[in-house]
Amino acid sequence: MAWTEVSGHIPAGAIVMWIGAIAWQIGYDTVYAYVDVKDDARLGLKSTAILFGQKGETCIGLFYALTVASWSLGGWLSGVSLSYACWNGGDRRASRLAGLAY
Repeated sequence: MAWTEVSGHIPAGAIVMWIGAIAWQIGYDTVYAYVDVKDDARLGLKSTAILFGQKGETCIGLFYALTVASWSLGGWLSGVSLSYACWNGGDRRASRLAGLAY
């Protein structure tokens, strides 16, 4: 918000990184939603675990792939170093998120 106040606009990189944050939240919350999926169904609640069903690992993996891609692209669009966009934004986070999904 401070960047936007000073510059007078929201940079494209920030929007792309925000999309990545939303994708991460959906993936992360879905991992934990599977713990309560039976209770959610019994209570009539709607969750991503119920929505994704047996395709949960694939969906979580896709959300995490979108996360890594968005954070890498957002960093690059924001002018951070190539090492961030490739290494920190990609490999390290991708391996951690893959461990959560599978």
